[in-house]
Amino acid sequence: GGFRVGACGGMDNQAAGGDRRAYGVVTGAGSGIGQAVAWALSAAGVPLVLVGRRAEALAETQAGCEGTTQAVASDVAD
Repeated sequence: GGFRVGACGGMDNQAAGGDRRAYGVVTGAGSGIGQAVAWALSAAGVPLVLVGRRAEALAETQAGCEGTTQAVASDVAD
């Protein structure tokens, strides 16, 4: 599958006394290039949201990641 990587500004919760956080979003993270990108970004310390169609494949990718990750099984083509 294809992949897309984006660095997004986190929710602005300054009013609540929090801080801004940046994170990466990797689609197609369950296999191939998307999985490799997820592992590389996580090794660099980037917190990630992993998106892919198959929950089992995302779990494998997530297990290989370092740091903070959240996996979301979804087809972004829909």
